[in-house]
Amino acid sequence: MNRQIPATFANNDSDNSLPSNQHGPSPQDNPYNVSLSLRLGLIAGIITTIGDALAVYSARIAIDEEVSSNFDNLKSQQEQDERFAKLESQMEQLQQQLAKMSDQNKK
Repeated sequence: MNRQIPATFANNDSDNSLPSNQHGPSPQDNPYNVSLSLRLGLIAGIITTIGDALAVYSARIAIDEEVSSNFDNLKSQQEQDERFAKLESQMEQLQQQLAKMSDQNKK
């Protein structure tokens, strides 16, 4: 298994040369030649990473929506409490006026 190491990776020693019956590097000697399964694995990893990023982004959006909804509900609850307190105050004032009127009618 005599392989020639590319000049960028090797010293210029004569030990790394091809046998005299071969002319140029063969496809098996290309260090960038990788199998299809490795390429598909890389693509699948990239797609998975993109999918995970989208999942994180959607979770962030869902959290923001939930927080916003909670603030809206809290604000609505506070407004209802204020209205209820006003109504109670008005009812007490009306009861006091009725009591005064009934006392005046008794006299």
